[in-house]
Amino acid sequence: MKLKLVSSRERFEKYRGWSNYEIAVKYDGNGFWASVYFKKAVKPVKPRTLMTIDLNLDNVTLAVFAPSGKLVRLKRFKTPLKKMLTHKIWIERVQGRYPKSWRFIKGARKAIEKHGERIEDVSQDYAHRVGDLIAGLAFRYSSMIVLEDLNGLRENGKRGFEAVSP
Repeated sequence: MKLKLVSSRERFEKYRGWSNYEIAVKYDGNGFWASVYFKKAVKPVKPRTLMTIDLNLDNVTLAVFAPSGKLVRLKRFKTPLKKMLTHKIWIERVQGRYPKSWRFIKGARKAIEKHGERIEDVSQDYAHRVGDLIAGLAFRYSSMIVLEDLNGLRENGKRGFEAVSP
């Protein structure tokens, strides 16, 4: 069977030189769909700098350090927390207007669903944008990326408060 693949010129140019390793074909009743998976051999890069990432509630902070310990770059990305909280407030308003029956009112359910989708869209968009920026900076500075270790954070916090309280 032969399939004619339709794709944009930009997409075709982006994957030129990559090798395809799998083609998945699906028939959904209306027609055939093909997904082509590509792979590219990438040489590992020896890191020259260290990038640390600190995830906070209202920002993501990146710091790039040279081997000598000197700070090379410091970058902060604000999170879209206000935008997401605004949609959360709208959801709570709708639920407050119909405290016991919002699940059974189609318009209320749709409004809640719409604002929930917007929260998800905002967070997904932010994650993709910041992820791309982090990857770009790591590539530019040949950085090894180190994330903060949050294991045991809750237990350590409780232990610290117990020592301070009378």
